[in-house]
Amino acid sequence: MRRAVRNTPITLHITVVIVFVVILAIALLASYAYLDARAQRIQIEEDDRDAVESSLIAYHRLTDRDLALFDDLFTARLRDAFPAFLDEYEHAARNPLKMNLERLKADLGTGYDLYVIDGRGVIIATTYRNELGFNLSSYPGFGETLAAIRLGDGFVSDRVVQAKVNGT
Repeated sequence: MRRAVRNTPITLHITVVIVFVVILAIALLASYAYLDARAQRIQIEEDDRDAVESSLIAYHRLTDRDLALFDDLFTARLRDAFPAFLDEYEHAARNPLKMNLERLKADLGTGYDLYVIDGRGVIIATTYRNELGFNLSSYPGFGETLAAIRLGDGFVSDRVVQAKVNGT
């Protein structure tokens, strides 16, 4: 018996090859476009991260500079008031708990809050009652700074900081 031979037209073969080549070309172009878009997106994210980092560094430098200028406005007043504080300390027989901080504050005028801090960094007397008993050495590194100030000799001005109670 004779088998029937199927003849497939050549146009069908050519059409299948062309469709396959077109699908392959589309897949290659889509892959290239995806990889290129991904690389661009990664670069944009890195550029944005670098820009944000630079902005934050500049912001903190400006804030630090502004606080230093702000601090300098008070340093002279604090230095001028320091002898009166020492006189009250001597008048109280060098016992900080016997100091009359309220009277001293009134004598100095407006704009002062007075603090007495013990060797552990705890506020043991103050004209700002909301912070009485607050432990300043609970802030990392600040306890050592307080100890250096306490053991030192003379006037030391500190940075302007936020009040723990109301944030001013």
